[in-house]
Amino acid sequence: MVRVNIDDNQQIAQQMRVQSVPTVYGFVDGQPVINRFASTSDVPASTPLSDQLSKDMKRRGFSFVGSTIIYAFMQGIGMVNDHVDGCWRRSDMAR
Repeated sequence: MVRVNIDDNQQIAQQMRVQSVPTVYGFVDGQPVINRFASTSDVPASTPLSDQLSKDMKRRGFSFVGSTIIYAFMQGIGMVNDHVDGCWRRSDMAR
């Protein structure tokens, strides 16, 4: 059984609140990473970049922030654009 103390992560997030966006986007120099994948099976579950960000967040005291979870987070906030070639959303996200 995995126990996650959500309150700890919330307190740490509050401490980082002012700097969180610059901190996270600092890993990509403020610009989203635009990937080119032919199919969804080519999209990775994690990357060296998500490994780095995961390690940084763990160093800051966050828990339950493994590389795969962080990569999904990066996709969700637009740090990486993994929309496959031909996807109607890809061009909208690249703007």
